[in-house]
Amino acid sequence: MGRGIVVLITLVLALGAVLAGCGETADGTAEWHFDQGNQLTEQGSYDEAIEEYTRAIELNPEYAEVYYTRGLTYVNLGQFELAMEDFDQAIRLNPEDPRAYNNRGNAYGQLGQLERAIEDYDEAISLDPEYADAYNNRGIAYATLRELELAIEDFNQAISLNPEDPRAYNNRGNAYGQLGEYELAMEDFDQAISLDPEDANAYYNRGLTYGLLGQIELAIEDFDEAIRLNPQYAEAYYSRGYAYKLQDKNAEAIADFGKCITLTNNPMLIQAAEQQIEELSE
Repeated sequence: MGRGIVVLITLVLALGAVLAGCGETADGTAEWHFDQGNQLTEQGSYDEAIEEYTRAIELNPEYAEVYYTRGLTYVNLGQFELAMEDFDQAIRLNPEDPRAYNNRGNAYGQLGQLERAIEDYDEAISLDPEYADAYNNRGIAYATLRELELAIEDFNQAISLNPEDPRAYNNRGNAYGQLGEYELAMEDFDQAISLDPEDANAYYNRGLTYGLLGQIELAIEDFDEAIRLNPQYAEAYYSRGYAYKLQDKNAEAIADFGKCITLTNNPMLIQAAEQQIEELSE
């Protein structure tokens, strides 16, 4: 369904929990470098944070929490293989930590190894049956594999455990949309937006659903809002351009398709937008 399961895959930083109770630590200790890394991560200085976590590990090679947290930081940098190595070490040192399995599953998912991702989510849920994020992430993996009924079961469980999480509603809405259950999808996107009015993806997905229901003006309104919230949202420009095309607003459509091309590196999306411009320019 368009962008599909958008919520890109869930990454659980939880640095507040990591920092809680750390207290004062002596300069130069593994704990001190860990604290420094956490502060840098909170500031978005990921490369510098990696250096501090690495120093902490050099001082204490059995420090499971540092491996786990450095793995999360590698995820933020898009270095999923390195992240997986750190989650491997975190699991070796603390095999009862469901977070490490969940986030290693996310890394597997980013690398397209969905079956292995599901195995890790299974283990995370086995260790913590109330781990809402693990259910949500496993649902995403199932949906990507087109196991939509299993995906919806997991999203239902995630919502049951954490009814205030807009991501699970957005993801379930996408699964319903792929099954052609557009009214149910719309209800979920409405709820996601109610919980997080700044979620560009939820507006985009609801816009797609309005389009499928033939409500083009409402679709354009949602694409407008998605673009306002995320001006770099190439897919939203493409979809709004297509909606304008359906209304015979060719100039607006061409402008949106052109903007899409400037914002994306996706060759399939670029080709589709170029084809639309060519057709409208004839």
